Amino acid sequence: MTATLNAFLMVSILLTAAVVYFGIPVLRQVSHLFRFDTNGKNSHGIHRRYVSNFGGIALFASISMGFSLSGYSDLLVGYPFIFGSLLMLFFTGLKDDIFVLAPKTKLLVQIVASTIVIFGANLRIDHFYGLFGLQGLNMV
Repeated sequence: MTATLNAFLMVSILLTAAVVYFGIPVLRQVSHLFRFDTNGKNSHGIHRRYVSNFGGIALFASISMGFSLSGYSDLLVGYPFIFGSLLMLFFTGLKDDIFVLAPKTKLLVQIVASTIVIFGANLRIDHFYGLFGLQGLNMV
């Protein structure tokens, strides 16, 4: 069982690296071709030359494919809820890269995504182990 998980883990690491290595240059070209890049005059950044907004696509695709194929995704409790919330955040960020979204809209999506993770996957911080003088936290 362990050898199989290790093989899946190695394949997923190589796949993740390949998607990033080959995906980012292609996305930069597509972004520049369709003028989805930042030219330094945008209020989001301080870049003086053209910078692609779509670098996060390759990173998200590689991390999600790599983790899904690693064999460890079955061991994570609430994986569908976590992945669904990450998809919500990803598409909100993608839309914000293309069309500027209002901060209230982005905040609302973040609140909905975190609520899905908290209640759907039942993931909570229940103990701080003395950090900031806090110990165990009660359920509300």
